[in-house]
Amino acid sequence: MCYYIWFLKDLCTFMLLAKVIILIMRNIIENIGNYTNFWECDFTGNIIEGDILRNPRRTASSCVTDSCKWPKVNGVVKVPYVFENGYKNVQKNLIKNYLSIFKDQTCVEFVPRTDETDYIAFTNQMGCASYVGRQGGKQVVFLKHENNGVTCVDSYVVQHEALHVIGFLHEQNRIDRDDHVTIHWDNIQSELQPNFKIYSSVNLGIPYDYNSILHYSRTTFSENGQPTITANDDYDRVLGGSVLSADDIRRVKALYECCKCWRDKYYLTCDNTCNVKICRYILNS
Repeated sequence: MCYYIWFLKDLCTFMLLAKVIILIMRNIIENIGNYTNFWECDFTGNIIEGDILRNPRRTASSCVTDSCKWPKVNGVVKVPYVFENGYKNVQKNLIKNYLSIFKDQTCVEFVPRTDETDYIAFTNQMGCASYVGRQGGKQVVFLKHENNGVTCVDSYVVQHEALHVIGFLHEQNRIDRDDHVTIHWDNIQSELQPNFKIYSSVNLGIPYDYNSILHYSRTTFSENGQPTITANDDYDRVLGGSVLSADDIRRVKALYECCKCWRDKYYLTCDNTCNVKICRYILNS
């Protein structure tokens, strides 16, 4: 009898523990990349969409003009960067490694600054945030190494902020978003509702991407744990990715016309794979 009672007690404990683990794992899956508390740090009045720094000289529209695009020379777009004080070598190497995917899969390359006038400065303070596109001169990218056990120096955050630097807003703020997702305003923290505003955008022919690393998760900025944004075609669809999606790569290539190659002063054409390292050396008259 005693053994039976002990068995039931132990079984109940196991079931309770399993339930807690399931709830924790579900929360982790739904909130991959949800750095809500980090993104809000010290940016009141100067930040939009949670992690985008506001430039009073510009609107919040996505970057499509040459004025906010990084310059392209001989087919390569170079974004110079520096590290400000506060990072250890291991953190610098991590950031460099996370940025290397852009060089591997697009024509954009983050390079150490020499004497360039326009460049980004990774700063170990004030959470995770960036401006959208090239601002002119020095522009900060906040990547706080550690704050209350959370870090901005991980692949998701670094690549997410890098896309802002290159020139992109969040996916759910694009002009056609209501065709694809529903915003549950009653579940959003009231002071953060402006983060879900629609902006005029040029989508470069890229379809709406639920898996974009720039897409909010289902419960981002929720005040009650309920979804703030859900897909129209599938209420339970997981939103937002923890890695660059195929369409994230495509949009970078489209914005910077990575399918065009240059050699010296002559225009060249690339093969159909859009691989900037493989060019057909044909002079266009």
